[in-house]
Amino acid sequence: MDNNLKILNILKVYEGSMAKGKIDNTHKMRHSDAFVYFFRGCVEYVFSDVSFTASAGSVVFLPKSSSYRMRISEPSDYYVVDFEFESSEAVRRGAEFKKLSPGVKADFEKLLYTHHGTEPWSQCDAYSLLYRIYSACVRSERREYTKSGELYSSAMKFILDNYSSHTVSVSDIAEHVEVSEVHLRRIFKSHTATSPMQYVNCLRIEKAKNLLTESNLAISDVARLSGFSDPYYFSREFKKSVGITPTGYKKQKTEKP
Repeated sequence: MDNNLKILNILKVYEGSMAKGKIDNTHKMRHSDAFVYFFRGCVEYVFSDVSFTASAGSVVFLPKSSSYRMRISEPSDYYVVDFEFESSEAVRRGAEFKKLSPGVKADFEKLLYTHHGTEPWSQCDAYSLLYRIYSACVRSERREYTKSGELYSSAMKFILDNYSSHTVSVSDIAEHVEVSEVHLRRIFKSHTATSPMQYVNCLRIEKAKNLLTESNLAISDVARLSGFSDPYYFSREFKKSVGITPTGYKKQKTEKP
């Protein structure tokens, strides 16, 4: 989430509930930005480009002009603040923020009655509380990104050390960095736009290209040393990636003009 946006206006603050079921909001766009704090239940949000599941203790950001579907797997209770960020060219996407301090719930509760307060300072307090919620979300996102980067670096080191072993698998990599396979794939996609095993395969193909060019090894040996246990599978993958068979590549690269 962009951490430089200005809050222009607080439109509405309220408490709500949702029964188990589905809600389709894809036929209309949100009229404003919003933060939603769930203090009970479980709701999956599905946007065109991202999906996530919010549960008790998490905050969801719903950007202005977005549309989405909701799958409520458990009856859910929440606080909502509808507001307006300044006009910006920055792309704002739906997002979920977890592992927030317990004080965030208290800030939503205070905002609920402060926004409707009649004291001269009520609106100042309301904006202060909303900025504090905004700040907590940004800080949470930065912590998650840092952690994701550390896990990605650890996974990459393991891959670079082990990709030429034909037994290495997604489960091996996930076990090494102590995350689920699903989470590992998510981390890899965010950093490389590819999957862990697709990346492993690219490394194997590059090693095979070097061995084909710089040695007189048989194709089966090139396959084995590159991390492929089956030379026929290696040949198919090599041609799919390079556009030519291993034999043709070796001939092309070693023939004298």
